[in-house]
Amino acid sequence: RQFYHPSRDLEKKEIDESLLLKGNDSISQYFTSVAAASLLEIFQDDSMAEYYEETIQALVQVLKMPRMFMLGYFDTFISRLLDVIESTENFEYLQTLLSQFSILIVNSYHYASPFLERSLKFIQKRFCHELAPQCLDVILAFMNAMRDGYSPYAAETIYLLLGCLDDYKTTNEKLAIQVLAALEMLGVFTIDLLF
Repeated sequence: RQFYHPSRDLEKKEIDESLLLKGNDSISQYFTSVAAASLLEIFQDDSMAEYYEETIQALVQVLKMPRMFMLGYFDTFISRLLDVIESTENFEYLQTLLSQFSILIVNSYHYASPFLERSLKFIQKRFCHELAPQCLDVILAFMNAMRDGYSPYAAETIYLLLGCLDDYKTTNEKLAIQVLAALEMLGVFTIDLLF
């Protein structure tokens, strides 16, 4: 896996039209590349912000379960999505963005791992009652996708989860169940933290 490199991945991607001549798999690769490149062009244009929600939903569908040829688009999309998430103040819009982000993580296996630390920093900074369900969805998605790779972040996540459980244990059953599910998954990694 080649990780995201801004100098390489932010340049305009040329789409190899010779893929149309090679066969069904290559044709699929060509159309995926065209769709991803076109949607990313819209998503990177600040003057088209009114179309971001639909563009994000489309990119999540196009880039789910990414294959190797899609990783450049995938990394560019997540980087831009995190930029938009970090700069958004509207809670309703932020809830939608975080929901789409968690769907993308669930469908991406471990390919979102380069963005885990940045995502957790955002969650710790902006965690609040309005965003709690979506933030927990993102945490659970990363835990499911990364498995053992999540262990370096277990300690900081436990503090957040315990605080959330303490706040919502009697007022929000669904949220408390989400927290307990996350703590159950983290139980595997926390054994190392006891010593």
